[in-house]
Amino acid sequence: MELQKSVSHCVFSPNGSFIVASVDHTCQIWDARTYGTISNLEGHTSSCDHFAFSTCGNHIASASSDHTCRIWSVANITSSRTADDPCKASVGHTHSQEVKSCSFSTDGRLFASTSSDSTIRIWDTSTGSCTQVWDEHTDDVWMC
Repeated sequence: MELQKSVSHCVFSPNGSFIVASVDHTCQIWDARTYGTISNLEGHTSSCDHFAFSTCGNHIASASSDHTCRIWSVANITSSRTADDPCKASVGHTHSQEVKSCSFSTDGRLFASTSSDSTIRIWDTSTGSCTQVWDEHTDDVWMC
């Protein structure tokens, strides 16, 4: 695989079948064996700079400079060349600045996002609702 564009972040699926990466401000999924493009995740209006797989590998989260996170079903992605319908509509819509990182809890029921707005937000993955906000930080929160 030869890329002519910058890659800001990439992550393997838990079973090693897929690679998700941000390539020149797009979200792309590749087959880890053939390096062929499987799908593009569309819907963010700005760059995607961080990804996370749920422990079971059924979901991918994407964090974007558009102030949102999205959660995608791997089953929907692998059955469609372009995924433009996250299984939970824009999780993380209430960040006031770019989302820096995202992470699933071990059981997949919760999801965390960090942002330049100095917050960490915890989300319920089944409803997409924010359950807690930690706002004690005084600067960007880069990783969770």
